[in-house]
Amino acid sequence: MAPVSTINGDNVDLTWDLPNFRGSPITSYTVKFRESDLITFTEYLPTCDGTYSSVYTTRTCYIPISVLRDYPYNIAWGSSIYALYSATNIYGTSIDSAEGNGAIIPSVPDAPINLANVVA
Repeated sequence: MAPVSTINGDNVDLTWDLPNFRGSPITSYTVKFRESDLITFTEYLPTCDGTYSSVYTTRTCYIPISVLRDYPYNIAWGSSIYALYSATNIYGTSIDSAEGNGAIIPSVPDAPINLANVVA
């Protein structure tokens, strides 16, 4: 099953369902976000490290929009966020999930330039 991404303030929240774990508890997840090249997926470990119990027990994590806008992701304003995950237990690591999306980085207007005080 594909993860679901949503905008939550300055972050993109990611959630996913419990995969078929073949009778052995999940011990970690690997969570990756797609870069602007539309091919490469990269982990973001500060808040989506799937070895942390807070991530693998709740099946949720978040990534700041500012991180997605910067290297290595370089996601443009107005673009969809794609993510995938894999699960690990004593039997090994699953194949990657389907790519999930849903969140779109909100477009922010450019700052005004050439302001003038017009006295009428």
